[in-house]
Amino acid sequence: MQDIAEVKRTMVVDLTYLREMTGGEAELERELIEIFLEQGPEFIEEMRGELREKRWYQLGATAHKAKASVTAIGMEEMARELKRLELGCKKMFLGGKGVTDMTEEQQERRKRETERQLGSLTEEQKEWVERDANEATAEAKVEMFEEVMRQAMAEMRDYLNGETREDRGHIYN
Repeated sequence: MQDIAEVKRTMVVDLTYLREMTGGEAELERELIEIFLEQGPEFIEEMRGELREKRWYQLGATAHKAKASVTAIGMEEMARELKRLELGCKKMFLGGKGVTDMTEEQQERRKRETERQLGSLTEEQKEWVERDANEATAEAKVEMFEEVMRQAMAEMRDYLNGETREDRGHIYN
């Protein structure tokens, strides 16, 4: 896993995807960025709590939801890291680690879903899931997510306020 400083250098917000997705409609683009700004702190808090409580399946599910949000604003590297967090956490859940408040029936259904999901991965992906399926990696990825998201949210607020990349050396393109 890359260190946080390295990841921050590569976690570029690329608004190209957002502009394509919105057809260049400025108001829709603004709405989607505002949703990103609303969801960011919620994702951070959820992930922190789930990590603290060792709720691996739930942490994986939150990483999955957050992945959609960062993808919308072109944070492809962060989306990849969130996918790895999601699958590593689900693998830990599958291994019986952590805490859950699910009924036995819900646990069994989620285990079957997780087994199918993990079974469909390439051999390379299965290898990194095995490497990422531990508490230390989950903690490092949540920490990285929080740091990168705080920076991205600050820069998206600046962007909405009309500041350009050149004004303050923003990470977005």
